[in-house]
Amino acid sequence: MDFRLAFRALPPERYVVLISAFVMAIALLALVGWQTGNEMMKSGFVGPVAQQPSTAVTLLVGAFGLLAAARGRQLISGLAAAAVLAACLAWLAAYALSLPLPTDALLFHDAVIAQRPAPPWEGRPSLITCAALTLFGLALAGLGRRGPGIRLGVVTAASAGALLVCLTVLPYLLKAPSQIIFMHYSLRIALNTALAVGALCAGVLILQRDTGWVSIVSAPGEAGRIARMLLPVALLPVACGAIANIGVRAGLYGPDVRMMLIIISNALALLFLAFWAAHRLGSWRARNDSLVLALEHSTVIVIDDDGHIRYWPRACEELYGWSAAEALGRKARDLISPFMSDEARRRRREALVKTGEWRGEVQHRTKSGDMRWVTVQMVRDAGTSDSGPLVVSTVSDITELKQAEASLRESQDRLTLA
Repeated sequence: MDFRLAFRALPPERYVVLISAFVMAIALLALVGWQTGNEMMKSGFVGPVAQQPSTAVTLLVGAFGLLAAARGRQLISGLAAAAVLAACLAWLAAYALSLPLPTDALLFHDAVIAQRPAPPWEGRPSLITCAALTLFGLALAGLGRRGPGIRLGVVTAASAGALLVCLTVLPYLLKAPSQIIFMHYSLRIALNTALAVGALCAGVLILQRDTGWVSIVSAPGEAGRIARMLLPVALLPVACGAIANIGVRAGLYGPDVRMMLIIISNALALLFLAFWAAHRLGSWRARNDSLVLALEHSTVIVIDDDGHIRYWPRACEELYGWSAAEALGRKARDLISPFMSDEARRRRREALVKTGEWRGEVQHRTKSGDMRWVTVQMVRDAGTSDSGPLVVSTVSDITELKQAEASLRESQDRLTLA
């Protein structure tokens, strides 16, 4: 693999390249561990559960497909997704029918047969591993598709896969290593496998960062910053439980004290979060009120893509005479600029679509029927509004300036005639 791709890719895709390299390293170390008999390399955690060779090969294919998706190679990523899904569906069907597969112990046959405790089907991933890899395969198959439903499905599948492997890591945090091997085989997953599948799902979410909840977390504004700060807070209960469990394992206190510590630590964390959220929301509300107050004294009109007025401040009420209740929802062309030609409107719309802005001097009508000369600066924002793209128009009344210019020209004409 050419790691120089990481420096040629865009910054978000660079992380996906590093994630692919990380997963490939985990899978290759597991295969080397099977070859050399090193338990640490096979499981990432001595003793409990080992990553099966077939799982390692599937992770290699999935990581290569994710790398191809980061580079825009949709055909290669689609083939990799098909391979991952085919393997997972074959395993799930074999589990449902209780049938052996030729690939179960194809790699490192003797070492796989000799592993203890022996799984029901040597060399085959557990059911929970198959489910997590299937969710990742579905997400990888949808990358690069343009339909909004497909893109949302990609985020849903990747989020479900990441959540599933996060839940499977909990036993490693809350149980002793010797207790994990006594779990039902369908609930076991190697720690390195869980980390690898979680990393692959995270890579998909990075590539799909403009869809669903991921777009909120990756947003550059205040909402994005708050969402990014709240994500680690969701892990506080797990961290508190893991830390409290360490004392039980060390014999410092019993399970009853552990539960009390978990309750107290979680209550303190939620209390801190509540005060922090109240402070942040209060600051945001104060800044928002100041902005609204400033806009109320500015002649700024917000129009949706269909031409309907969405924002009509107090300054516009004083300039044009129509109240906000009379102006909101009406078309701007019918209310203030009914005499503008269709050709002029077409040129203005083309400029807004092409460059995103338009400036000019036009005549606007007031409620009393008077015509006012105004300069208009229009900026088109194709953002995430529910009503589609919005056009923000900043209006300046230059009627008196026009009258002064006309009087000056008239005086010059008289002087020239004299």
